Amino acid sequence: MRSNPNPLLHRSHNKNRLFHTKKLTLNKLAGGFVSLSVLTFMLLSAISSLPLAYAGDIDVDVQDDPDPYISLSIIDSASCPNSNHLVLDIAPNSLLNGTITSDCATIAVDTSSVYGYALTMNGDSDQKLHRTAGDPYELDPVASATPTTPQKLSTDTWGWGIAGFSNLNTTYIKENSNSLSVSTSKWAAAPATPTLIKQPNATGVWTNSDKFDIYFAAAADKATPTGTYSGTVTFTVSSEGLQLDKGSTDIVVDTDPAMIPIAYIGSTTTPQWVVADTTNSHTPNTYNANGGTYDWYDYNKKIWANAVTVTSTSRAAYQSAPAGTPILDADVVGYWVYIPRYRYQTWTTTWNSTNYPRSINIAFEDCHSNGTTCQTSGYAKSTVSDVLSGGVGTWATHPAFTFNGHELNGLWIGKYENTGSTGSPTILPNVTPLTNITINQMFVNAKALSGTDSTTIAGGHGLTTTYSNTRITNSTIWGAIAYLSQSLYGVCTNVACTTDGAAATSLNPTTAQKIWNNGTAQCAAPYNSGRTGYGNTGKTDTCLTTIGYENSSYTTDNAYYGVNGQLASSTNNPTGIYDLAGGAWEYNLDVYNSTILTASSGITAFDAKYMNNYPNPPLTNSDNDLYSGKYNLTDTFTTAFGQALYETGGGTTTTSAWNSDYSSSVYATYPWSVRGGHSNYGADAGVFASLRYTGGVHVNISSRAVQSTP
Repeated sequence: MRSNPNPLLHRSHNKNRLFHTKKLTLNKLAGGFVSLSVLTFMLLSAISSLPLAYAGDIDVDVQDDPDPYISLSIIDSASCPNSNHLVLDIAPNSLLNGTITSDCATIAVDTSSVYGYALTMNGDSDQKLHRTAGDPYELDPVASATPTTPQKLSTDTWGWGIAGFSNLNTTYIKENSNSLSVSTSKWAAAPATPTLIKQPNATGVWTNSDKFDIYFAAAADKATPTGTYSGTVTFTVSSEGLQLDKGSTDIVVDTDPAMIPIAYIGSTTTPQWVVADTTNSHTPNTYNANGGTYDWYDYNKKIWANAVTVTSTSRAAYQSAPAGTPILDADVVGYWVYIPRYRYQTWTTTWNSTNYPRSINIAFEDCHSNGTTCQTSGYAKSTVSDVLSGGVGTWATHPAFTFNGHELNGLWIGKYENTGSTGSPTILPNVTPLTNITINQMFVNAKALSGTDSTTIAGGHGLTTTYSNTRITNSTIWGAIAYLSQSLYGVCTNVACTTDGAAATSLNPTTAQKIWNNGTAQCAAPYNSGRTGYGNTGKTDTCLTTIGYENSSYTTDNAYYGVNGQLASSTNNPTGIYDLAGGAWEYNLDVYNSTILTASSGITAFDAKYMNNYPNPPLTNSDNDLYSGKYNLTDTFTTAFGQALYETGGGTTTTSAWNSDYSSSVYATYPWSVRGGHSNYGADAGVFASLRYTGGVHVNISSRAVQSTP
């Protein structure tokens, strides 16, 4: 990629690693028992440590970080009711044989909407339990025992096990025997270095709440000296290094110097944006009492990078302002949201009736480019041809991040549908979107956001062609927005992307997690397209039945910052992109056969730099190609790769897209595509919706701006 002469570059380094250290104390007393109790817990994060020390026979109250990304704890359960106070009973020393005894604890991991986790465990470096410092008496780890090669305990050894894990026993009992010197169950030795003991299952990740029992056991004979035998066991949970999280630290944000990075510190009743801390150094919010920081972004927590373009008279002040400086609404002419470069894991290569909605696996990419190639996190750029040869499950760089032969670190997307007027474009909330102009006028309007026109249009955005290329979306870019939205970085909180975590069994699951509709447009003439950045009181509410968006049911709760309005964004919070479902349809630069442009569109020549071509063949001159099976062709998959068309549907009706969004193809009479749906489509509007039109003016069709490096 050609380097930006003056970009703002920032990498996210959220390693999200938590530790619990559990100290095991084995007391063999003359009175005849050994107790295994929790004496010390330690919770460590990447930025702080909270030592929580407890002594004696007490229950341990594990205190989590106030906002943990991954939570690790030990809890009481039906199978292990005394997880924080474990007891291993040993019979009196007069027995002829030794004693085997065990107990268990229940481990709980909450991943807080991340891509699974890896749990490791390790004991002390010598793997032993020592009686006292310098004392030669000790309990050894069970010899040559690992999770894959567990062994039975012999006297003066100890071990651990997880039911059903690796080659360890399918079940464990509290193996307490006063007449055995060798255990019945097989156990593993606590490894000297961190060793993976739980990892993603076949579907790639676990649910957000995972619980399992871990057992500890010890063996002693009548000659074992009495005393206290101590050691530590450390559990570590992390998302770092998992395939599905690969590249989460590899975000690079390119900005035009005229863009002001911003952070949201408002509430659901009072919006407030401030100048962001672009170093993400957790500068505390002192502007108001809402708490939080001025950090620019954290995609792991669904906080996407936002920026504003402002009037020429206010720009210099904001460019030199410290983090936390309030952004005044009167100064803003455009709101933008960043889509970082990513690869995604394919889930289908055919149009099929069981292609149901799910969370899309995303891995961000750090692009180091020489202009035509891109090395990403140690992997060469992957393409649609890699998918076709590799099949389902192959990872591919999303094609939206290749522009005009160059590789992009990301794309800035208009946060709302385009607003303002012809010649004076804006991107603002709570105003009527710009409609009733041709697709060519929309394209020209967006181009005017950068270049010499950018400083002369009303308000001025300040973007220049040195740093920026501005345009409107095509379906490749629309697909990049849609796929990130349909991921654990967007509206999904689990791999099923459903409220109950159960996999969808239809194209339109009632439990789907999705972007709520902007239903502020009118159902009847004059079909006003409503307000930008608004959300309904439900996922699929339709348009207003009364004229005008002044309807009393639309309150601050429905504005972009309100409790309902936030759910109409791509993240279900104020940092996402709005108006992707409902509001107005949005023209995209996709055309049926590059020679059929229609006079009403105003576009006289096909431009492959900005436009997608849907050729005939494989498409036919019919509006039902998208759902009739015509897309079930290799060359059509190649044509529509990454565009939230072929990959996100599979039915046989006009509502065959995911979440039963409307699905219809371009053809000769209506050769230009529109996406997202109008409010009067109700449940059929959505980020996966597609339709077609002439390219001419329509009161229900708007557009969306895009900015990237040239």
